[in-house]
Amino acid sequence: MRKIYVRRRLISILVAFGMAAALGMATAATASANDGPTGFWYGTDSGSYGDVSTPPGGSPYVNPFQLGGHYGGYIGEIGGWWTILGGGTNQWNGLAAAYAEDNHRLGDGIGTTGYWMLGGPGKDTALSAYNWGHEQGLRAVTAWRNSGSDLPLIWMDVETGQGWYGSGSATTNRDDFNGFFDAVSGSGYMVGVYSSDSFWKQTFGTGAAAQIPHTYEWTAVYEYGIGKTGTGPYAWCHGSTCAQFFGGQSTSSACALMWQWTSTASGVNSPGDVDQIDSNRLGSAGCV
Repeated sequence: MRKIYVRRRLISILVAFGMAAALGMATAATASANDGPTGFWYGTDSGSYGDVSTPPGGSPYVNPFQLGGHYGGYIGEIGGWWTILGGGTNQWNGLAAAYAEDNHRLGDGIGTTGYWMLGGPGKDTALSAYNWGHEQGLRAVTAWRNSGSDLPLIWMDVETGQGWYGSGSATTNRDDFNGFFDAVSGSGYMVGVYSSDSFWKQTFGTGAAAQIPHTYEWTAVYEYGIGKTGTGPYAWCHGSTCAQFFGGQSTSSACALMWQWTSTASGVNSPGDVDQIDSNRLGSAGCV
């Protein structure tokens, strides 16, 4: 009965959010004069980059850093491996989340979603890699339900310094990934993964263990030294820098959903964590 309930809940949320391409729907609003094509939006992520502007009279809220257009989404950290092992704090900006959800209710963007910092096999010695990933997935589901947000998508953050082995242990790393994926999808939620093409190859290699054709992707490729003004990307490119997806996906893949095109890691005068989101692909067949 529980699985039937959560999947019915997922379908009802997909209908409410106008996401599922399988249901014959797609968001069609244009994010701004800069972001595009139709259905693309700028958003922000993590803890410190919710300085979204409040227009006169309130919502719809507009993008930070003089990007122009309506704020299209927020992705906040809901927890990580430390939630289980102890220590650490989450990068969650409640104001940015509220702004994104308010805009979505007006028909702009995708609202708010959350990510979990996934600990690799090296962060736990008591459990098998699969069970370790599965336990983290269950905790992520609980954290997302407690967040009060409705978008049925949970991201795993796969990045350096989190206990991942090198590509020589790609199968073990993939077991960790699979455990998380199974726990989240089995709870009735869509699953996505954040990483970069280079780190993904370092961790999962280039063989079968690296392939994720049916998982939403949020990639990180940084445009350096852009400053705090000017235009953002259009159609997965910003100047000479373009999004590079991973795990066998490309910018044309149905599951290639988001691009973190700048962050505090991207050099002097970086405005912070800014993302491009293609809402047309949210709910794509093969990713639900």
